[in-house]
Amino acid sequence: ALAIGAVGALGLALYLRTRNAAQVYLPDAVLLSDTDCYYHLRRALLCLTRFPWVSVVDPWLSWPDGAKPTWGPGFDVLLALPAWLVGAREGLAASRALTAVPVLLGLVVVAATARLARALEPDPARRDPVTLAAAVLAAAMPQAILLSELGATDHHVVEALAPALLLPWALRPPRDNPRSALAWEARGALLLTALAWLFPGTVMTHGLVAAGMALRALVLPPQRRTPGALAFLAAAILLGALAAPWTGALAQQKFITI
Repeated sequence: ALAIGAVGALGLALYLRTRNAAQVYLPDAVLLSDTDCYYHLRRALLCLTRFPWVSVVDPWLSWPDGAKPTWGPGFDVLLALPAWLVGAREGLAASRALTAVPVLLGLVVVAATARLARALEPDPARRDPVTLAAAVLAAAMPQAILLSELGATDHHVVEALAPALLLPWALRPPRDNPRSALAWEARGALLLTALAWLFPGTVMTHGLVAAGMALRALVLPPQRRTPGALAFLAAAILLGALAAPWTGALAQQKFITI
């Protein structure tokens, strides 16, 4: 029953996020949600020409000298990846492939939300209905649909994904097993790094999660306190390494890959 319900919730999410296909997929163009979506589409299309390189300076900003976009390249590389994998490197086919990526991310949000709800429910007898209820809510919530529908090629869907992925990790730290604790720290570091690389604004979510973990460490007795600092430290180092070529290229005004 749980599997059938989960498939149904994902099917509902897919339908609600693609029912605008006729308005997005025009015969000779794609019609996106707003101006930010068009700019992410532009950067992703440029990325396809030299994947996974993303332009540091865009001549279309502050013409004719060009300007440096404020966001890093992660989300635009992710938008370009499926099109690059299937060989749609330019033109209308590439644009249509790029506009579908937010829908896939929206399905991940639904699954992650259901997993989070299941982790939070203490009563085993209620976990299945709670999981399905959370999945249906995430699938049908209007704001969630708006952030991940066809043509919403902005990074806001990553903002929704960040807490849904981070909270299950933060709420279930291992105990009394050094190897498991190290693996848990490593998973957290990779997750924190990936989310911040996709959208730098997720550091706000990181901060809230870190504050909650710090509060838990303060109120719990020493023998029950949990780790987490190593994951954040490792994520900071990884992000610094990822950002180094990008920030170093800002002064040189060139294409760069990370």
